[in-house]
Amino acid sequence: MLWKRRRTNGGRLCLVALIFSCFVSGVSFADTVFPNASWEERTAAQVGLDQGTIDSIAAQLGGDGVIVRNGYLVKKWGNYSGRGDWASAMKPVMTTMLFFAIEEGRIQSVDDLVRPVVQSHLGQDLIEKDRTMTWRHLADMTSGYTRGEAPGQAWAYNDYAINLYSILLFDGVFGDSPDSVSTSRLAQMQFQDGGLFGSRGGRG
Repeated sequence: MLWKRRRTNGGRLCLVALIFSCFVSGVSFADTVFPNASWEERTAAQVGLDQGTIDSIAAQLGGDGVIVRNGYLVKKWGNYSGRGDWASAMKPVMTTMLFFAIEEGRIQSVDDLVRPVVQSHLGQDLIEKDRTMTWRHLADMTSGYTRGEAPGQAWAYNDYAINLYSILLFDGVFGDSPDSVSTSRLAQMQFQDGGLFGSRGGRG
């Protein structure tokens, strides 16, 4: 696996994850390790990769990045320890937290209506069209929020709905920040560089 952080034309930082096939075969899944508080390092040869090819990939990609093979850190370049905004990759983490909310009994089902949380937390109400909106609709981007469609009628990539999802889930259901909620529940993963959320007002 290769992780690379680079600047796009718009000047934003993004993470690009590429899964690529091995250059040299012979390393089995049994040889895979999982990092603890810090990564174990190996040379390319020790994990069955060609050093020249690894160096060439890093040079072509530029920016900042690391290459991980079977759980070992085998190449790093640039400001690889710097933190960046991982943008929409945070959405699956939000939905993982939704499942924690269900497991903890804070929500009964992904098909629960979100309207009660809108009313209790925001002190407002959804417009009539949106009152059948569920957590599933927000997680699947089929909520129709700020759009013409009713919940469940159409898929649309919708930042307004994601913002509503975040506010209702973290502030309304958990009563805590996204970073605190996710870090505490994923503590066993031992994130080396701290929490997961920090940009975009603490929601990115």
